[in-house]
Amino acid sequence: MQSVEITLDFILNMHESEWGITEKYGNLSARLANLIKTAYEKSGRKVVVLVDEYDRALVNTMDDPQIHKELTTFFKGFYGVLKGMDYARRFVFLTGVSKFAKVSVLSDLNQLIDISLIGQYAEICGISEAELLAQFQPELHTLAKE
Repeated sequence: MQSVEITLDFILNMHESEWGITEKYGNLSARLANLIKTAYEKSGRKVVVLVDEYDRALVNTMDDPQIHKELTTFFKGFYGVLKGMDYARRFVFLTGVSKFAKVSVLSDLNQLIDISLIGQYAEICGISEAELLAQFQPELHTLAKE
């Protein structure tokens, strides 16, 4: 849990500095909300939020129920901030390996659309057939034998 907070603190610090934010709230969720609000107000444009591997910490703690539960609660609040920021955000793009409809950390963001199986987004979601054939030959042969 501490390493997640340290990483998010570092990322928020970096972006807060870019936008001239000097007053930092102790709560990471409040800092994210303030960052989005400030970027919106200073730029006059709605904000795009990009989160790569939003679920990495959760996937990595599946074998430790206590830490996993703590992280789930934390991320629910952290990502939940995005719901109330409709006025300031243009869109949110999350990547991860978990099906977000089944992950309670995103339950407050009920307006999200899963594009992972929509054909027009195939180039940015997952692995193409060409990539699969080029990069996973040994694994494909092993799977075929089994």
